[in-house]
Amino acid sequence: MRAAKRITRVCLWAILWGVGIGLLKLLVFLFHGFNFSPAYLIGSIASFFGNILWGILIGFLLFSKSRLIQCFGYAVAFLIAVFYISCFHYELFFGALPGADLFYYLRELPHLLPSLKSNAPFGFLLFEVGYASILIFGGVFVVDRLGLKLQTSMPGFVFTAGILILSVCIPVFLHVFQSKFSNDAFYQGSRNPIFWLAHSSLISVSENHQSFTPLQIWEYQKALGHRVPSGGKNPNYPLCSNLRSTGSSSFDKRSVILIILESVGNKEVFMEIDQKPLMPNLVKIAKNGLFFENISASGTKSNQVLPAIFSGIPPQTYNNILWKKPLPKLDGLPALLREHGYQTAYFHGSDLSFEQQRSFLKMVGFEHLFDYDPKMEKKVSGWGYDDREMFSTLMNWITHSARPDDPYFATLFTLSTHDPFLLPPDWETSFTQNRAKLRENGTWIGVTPLKDRYDLYLESLHFLDHEIGKFYDWYLESEQSKGTLLVILSDHVTSLHNEAADID
Repeated sequence: MRAAKRITRVCLWAILWGVGIGLLKLLVFLFHGFNFSPAYLIGSIASFFGNILWGILIGFLLFSKSRLIQCFGYAVAFLIAVFYISCFHYELFFGALPGADLFYYLRELPHLLPSLKSNAPFGFLLFEVGYASILIFGGVFVVDRLGLKLQTSMPGFVFTAGILILSVCIPVFLHVFQSKFSNDAFYQGSRNPIFWLAHSSLISVSENHQSFTPLQIWEYQKALGHRVPSGGKNPNYPLCSNLRSTGSSSFDKRSVILIILESVGNKEVFMEIDQKPLMPNLVKIAKNGLFFENISASGTKSNQVLPAIFSGIPPQTYNNILWKKPLPKLDGLPALLREHGYQTAYFHGSDLSFEQQRSFLKMVGFEHLFDYDPKMEKKVSGWGYDDREMFSTLMNWITHSARPDDPYFATLFTLSTHDPFLLPPDWETSFTQNRAKLRENGTWIGVTPLKDRYDLYLESLHFLDHEIGKFYDWYLESEQSKGTLLVILSDHVTSLHNEAADID
């Protein structure tokens, strides 16, 4: 009899838990201005059963006879609630629930704080944690009061058994049989964060992706002519031939400036708002130079792009090279250029220790690295120094520090168009409609609604274009006559495209 009442109490608490977590997700998404589609909303309702299952497991701890186990249950419930909150914000930021990459980024958490602060305001986080605490303790209190009136009966057993069966079967079906759903929005809304993390990182084995081993990477490099000539075509890579010349190595040693743009695609370059071009300077450069209209980004994240650009390694969306410890030994274009007398330098406004960038860049041959230095008294915007500061640093190095008689290969990876899109306080906005929300005590702040966030992104693009325009004028005046090549490319397109489409 007591066991039956305990199970019924557990099920009642699990229902309250499932409803409460569902309402919490709704509050988080509404606060950020998320535009729910009907299919996504229905999927979120279906995820109720996954929440109930975890509520049942927690409930058995909370309603144990042992005080120690009860305390453990409260701790588990609170940790799971905080995990849910983190996952909801993660989904808003990245458009997907966290998978195996979560375990890597937990180690990089300090580097992510600029984006986390703008997308998860401290005051709202306090509200969420308070809500979770009330849900846990209030749920136990309500169930205890109801438990005094509970009578064990056959309908009660049927109700309890039905809840248990549905709570197990529905989440498993939703997560394992993804192919059964023709509507992606429903499937995305129905996923339970804990089930998804387990499914994507522990259970699921990708059939469409293959990770390269260090040996395969080395063979691929040899086939491309890196370091050791392959002596012709490698039978394992018949489409790749040896590109390294066996004759004279003399060539026109022209200096090269490579600019890698953060989150800029063709759409942004030629975008107009109210018949006003968003990035007129990039359009001018494209018209004056050699412009490749049809090009695909080599990855979806910057950590995939760096090995592709500097080492000729195709991006691995399922296994990032820069996450491997230790890093596999890779050759690089900067190292090859240094063999021919080039000076090499890399500029980026953020901390290059993030995702082992510094180690990789040194390995592939960059001699001088310029990044965020906490000891320097420079104004920080978001992840680090803004693009104005870094373009100035690049021009200063080329003018005053680079050896005038030797060619150089200098790379600048921009930063200001990365979330949270914080710009210098003296920047006059041109495209941001909700200007009042962008300033607080004379400084830019990150705003959370998606429409404001997209406006911030557009404004950061215009700021980047303005700085590129000033740099291009300097290049025409100081470097073009010397034969210096200017190459501009992007790492990947922005993740805000879909958000803008939803808003429009």
